[in-house]
Amino acid sequence: MRSSELKIRQYTSGKKRGFEVYGYLSEKDAKGNPKRIRKKFHGKNARERALDFRHKEEVVSKKDQAKYTLRDSRISDEDEHLIFSLVEEIREQLNDHTTPFRELIRKGLRFFIDSPIKGMKVVRVDDAKEAFSKQQKFEKRSKQHIENLSRCLKYFCEDFGDRDIATISSSEIEAWIYERKASGDQTKLSEYRFLHIFFEWCKKKAIINLNVVSIVDKPEIEIREPVSLSIRQAEDLLKYSTLVDNCSMTPYVAVGIFAGLRPSEMVRAKWEDFDWDENILRVSQAKGKRYIRSVELPSICLNWLEYSKAKEKVGNFIPSNHKKLFNLIRACAGFKVSKGALSSMHLYGHDNLIKDCDSENRATWFNDQMRHTAITYRLRIIKHIGEVAEWAGNTPNIINRNYKSVRGVSKASTKAFFSLTPSKVLGKTT
Repeated sequence: MRSSELKIRQYTSGKKRGFEVYGYLSEKDAKGNPKRIRKKFHGKNARERALDFRHKEEVVSKKDQAKYTLRDSRISDEDEHLIFSLVEEIREQLNDHTTPFRELIRKGLRFFIDSPIKGMKVVRVDDAKEAFSKQQKFEKRSKQHIENLSRCLKYFCEDFGDRDIATISSSEIEAWIYERKASGDQTKLSEYRFLHIFFEWCKKKAIINLNVVSIVDKPEIEIREPVSLSIRQAEDLLKYSTLVDNCSMTPYVAVGIFAGLRPSEMVRAKWEDFDWDENILRVSQAKGKRYIRSVELPSICLNWLEYSKAKEKVGNFIPSNHKKLFNLIRACAGFKVSKGALSSMHLYGHDNLIKDCDSENRATWFNDQMRHTAITYRLRIIKHIGEVAEWAGNTPNIINRNYKSVRGVSKASTKAFFSLTPSKVLGKTT
């Protein structure tokens, strides 16, 4: 049997992921110390190449030691290497490094005989993903949903593309979601949901018998108290939105801060969804084109839309590169933004404002912070939980639980918030 002198572990280095062979051999180096081995493999078949390297190193080491004798065998070197590699893979999957070799082989064979996938057609993950992406229902999803789902499956295929999808275990899915990279809880939850959709479709199409993603514990997101923008932060976001890309993002910032739309709702919105006679914006749902509510636009929001010449616009509410533009606006307004998020884009003369954009001393941006600000101050004015809930597209329970008392919001800040008109904000810079 193989000695345990050399071990294999998975590693991550930047965007590279692979396997490293490490440990000591019995043979000595020039200084008389045990020979140390450290070699990394990444890319296609990294694990198999690492196993092959370890096997060869240990065979050579054994041949160099007089106390070892080589026996004749009817099994070829290639077949023996394959057997040991497969057994090692079984040990890794089961996290079982103590069961005797023979018993482990017997257990693996018994599992295959009893397996519900035995006899099923072999379908590679890459092929399943391609078929999934071509389905008519997939094309009807929102553009943002398709992009995020496709990105997740692309990364998944980089690690499992050549595998038979029916052989992927729940433990592998769990490790891929939780251990693959340093990502936030929201990213983990999104990846869990996307993989669940994909595997559920494969189950429906009889490619697999079990959606193994459903066995994995769903990532939990810590529920935090809503964080509103300070008056200065809201003012700076509005100001810098007018100084980037000819005000193309000013409507996005104004509607987010004063009308409380979700970013995803603004991505779907078109200028034709505005009713200028009623001063409302009809918000459509994620699936299909049905409108789900009409949002009354406060007068201060209308002031900013008028400043942006909104009534003359048609088509999409926000530009296609809105993410990068909004990153630049937030960086100019003093929020922490990674320099990578601003790479390869025109900075509109704001280079000096963003040179330390990734500094730890800058303010942290929270998800839906503009929306939280709008709902908080709306409740200060309307003082009717049910009405604010309907306006915001939330339940009264959420409004009552989260927005009745928000840190930093007072009578004075409410007055200042509804005074952030274009003339007041931009008068300081003109």
